[in-house]
Amino acid sequence: MAREGTDNKYVAGVCNIGSYEKRRRSSAAILGAFLFVAVWGFLMLLSIPRIYYIFLFFPAFPALYAYMEYSLGFCAYFGSKGIYNFGEQGDERRVSGATNRKKDALRSSQIMLASFSISLIIAFLFATFPL
Repeated sequence: MAREGTDNKYVAGVCNIGSYEKRRRSSAAILGAFLFVAVWGFLMLLSIPRIYYIFLFFPAFPALYAYMEYSLGFCAYFGSKGIYNFGEQGDERRVSGATNRKKDALRSSQIMLASFSISLIIAFLFATFPL
C-alpha cells in the first residue's frame, strides 16, 4: 500500500505515527529478529527436539508486529485506543470522528491478525521441517 506523503500527517487507517515512533518500531523489530535467531540457535545448539521449535512463535510475534507497524507507519495500539502521534513520546493526540476511529480499529486488527498468523506459520515451519 502506497503511503506517499503520509509520513507527518494522520490518515485514518493508513498512518498514525511519525518518524520518532517509526524509529522505535524499527529498533524493536531488529531486537526481536536478533532474539528470534538467538532462541533458534539455542534450540539447535542444545539439540532440543523439533516440536519445541514451536516456541519460536514468542520471539517471532513481537518482531513481526513491530516490523509491520514500522513498515506501514501505523501503530496498532494507538489505533485501538483512538490516538496518533507525530511528535516525541507522550505527544499523542485523540482521533476525531467515529469513522476515523473505526478505520483505525480495523487496521489495528489487521496488523494483529497478520502478525499472529505469520508468526504461527513460521514457528510451525521451523518445528516441522528440517533445516
